[in-house]
Amino acid sequence: MATPTVLATATGTAASGTTVSLTLPGSGQGVLEGDRLILALATSNTVTVPPAGWTAVANTEATPTVSGGRIYVWTKAATTGDLGASVGVTLAATARSALVAVATSPATVDATAVEVIGTNGASVSAPSVTAVTADGLLLTLHGVVINAVTVQATWTAPSGMTLAAEACSNNTSGSLRNSTLGIARLALTSSGATGAKAATATQTMQRAAMSIVLAGPSAPPEPELPVTVWDGSVELPVASVTVWDGSAEQPATAVEVAP
Repeated sequence: MATPTVLATATGTAASGTTVSLTLPGSGQGVLEGDRLILALATSNTVTVPPAGWTAVANTEATPTVSGGRIYVWTKAATTGDLGASVGVTLAATARSALVAVATSPATVDATAVEVIGTNGASVSAPSVTAVTADGLLLTLHGVVINAVTVQATWTAPSGMTLAAEACSNNTSGSLRNSTLGIARLALTSSGATGAKAATATQTMQRAAMSIVLAGPSAPPEPELPVTVWDGSVELPVASVTVWDGSAEQPATAVEVAP
């Protein structure tokens, strides 16, 4: 299998509202029909209308943090109608939300794990997950609701990983706290436990995190190379052969075989 690669990302935020949306990456960013789409949401409320046509990733929508923060994740194989299209969700009530889309080369979800840490901190550790395939792509998601009011956060990826995308709502008035989400990536070289991966934010928060392993498609079987020989009556396929014409080797499309 080939390790999936991140092709493009997109973000959208809502400072205050019951909906949040973004524009998915398109063909201009190298995304094609059949590629894998991941849509992740960090929010201070619950989702009542998920994105149409998407499937919730296993272990998402975990118990909320003390501050009501949640991380939701959905996925689908891209269709031509998805490329460059708008996608969004509806929430139960006004919320601060950060929405991130990650497009990868063709892949399937191999394994997932989620953890609601339940205490305040700026270091947000995604749980270890057991990869089934040896050459998967690990995505770790870190959030959600910042402790201080009206401030934003940025992210540093876990050691050995690369930050793929980040988003943070931008409410700058009143006593409301923003939601933030950072996503990191790592190409795996072996199956088994990935180990916990801690990303660091510039603000403390009520923390939750998730780990997702994507597996690439299986390699197609080696094609057979047909060459025919003559058995005296009908042509039969056999392996490739060459004949000697006295000066140079020539490929033979038929060789006479005594019946």
